[in-house]
Amino acid sequence: MSNLPATNTVTTIRDLLNKAKPQIAMALPKHMNPDRMLRIAMTSIQKSYRLPECHPTSLVAAVIEASQLGLEPDGVLGYAYLVPYKVKGVYRAQLQIGYRGFIDLAYRSGRVTKIYAQVVHANDKYDIAFGLQPKLLHVPTSSEDEGEIIAAYAVVHFKEGEPDFEWMWKKDIDKIRKGSQAADDGPWVTHYAEMAKKTTIRRLAKRLPLSPEFQKAAVVDEYVEAGIQNVTNGIIVEPTMIEEKSAAKLEELKGKLKTAKDLPEEKVSEKSKYKIFLKDMAQVKKEIHDITKNDDDYYEALGIYEIEHANQMKDLKQGNQLLKDLRNHLKTLKKEDKEPALQYDCPDQLDDDGNPISVLALQCSQCDKLDGCPAHS
Repeated sequence: MSNLPATNTVTTIRDLLNKAKPQIAMALPKHMNPDRMLRIAMTSIQKSYRLPECHPTSLVAAVIEASQLGLEPDGVLGYAYLVPYKVKGVYRAQLQIGYRGFIDLAYRSGRVTKIYAQVVHANDKYDIAFGLQPKLLHVPTSSEDEGEIIAAYAVVHFKEGEPDFEWMWKKDIDKIRKGSQAADDGPWVTHYAEMAKKTTIRRLAKRLPLSPEFQKAAVVDEYVEAGIQNVTNGIIVEPTMIEEKSAAKLEELKGKLKTAKDLPEEKVSEKSKYKIFLKDMAQVKKEIHDITKNDDDYYEALGIYEIEHANQMKDLKQGNQLLKDLRNHLKTLKKEDKEPALQYDCPDQLDDDGNPISVLALQCSQCDKLDGCPAHS
């Protein structure tokens, strides 16, 4: 295979990007403008002394990748970067997602209220603990002498459930940097703190129940760090261009990317599934309340499982059954156009005078004496 020229004029690159404008427009989210994306890409290319030397199709592929994720590769605001890599004597451009890019994608998922990352300096005060009672405390120093960066962490707050965090010492961050093809060039050199923050967020992302775009971004970015070139829309182009990377590492990353492509958010941790369960319970509670103007139906359903609040549910399988029952009950309420829920006089539940107590049909569905019950005959 012949190598294309390593140096390309800015005019040639601009012409290729303009020809790819329809693809870029189709890839972009509706709120983003293809002309603006092209201007930003060209500005980034012209400001770099290496990017104009990159294989032109790799530049186009990187801009399309940025468009699919809805991230502007300006290299300044920290959303995304166009980074040159030298492979077999030819420079190729690759999209590298920045700290702010991951933040933006996380918020788009609609599941988080806040997500951020910080670096920790030697003169800061900090306290961390893991295990059953995790803890994170960080008090930045007020001194002008911050000291060198010794760690970084990422924190996420969900709309429902407990916050989560990821802590990484500098030695662990530098291991990631060392494995990067751009360890001595690009944002690792010019924006180390931002790259350290991004690294913690990317690691945190592996266990978060966020959007497919967010998960894909995390995996694609890991490809880039590993030096695997030309990842576009989940497809590796020309894998023969990979140098000094083991087949085992490549297959591992391929599996991760397939998982991200095939999401709908399967294979999340039990902790993440529990957070989703709590969020869904809160939503169904609200919808039932909107119809009945009270929470009686909701709490009666919880009572079947001998709990008072959803976060007391320990068995996620039972929790999902409870959620299913509540959703079926909600459908009944909607179907009856806000009429009172169907109730039965339960022969097994009597008041002080010995009269049957009215119970919801939802409760009856969980009763082991439902078959043959006189109230349902």
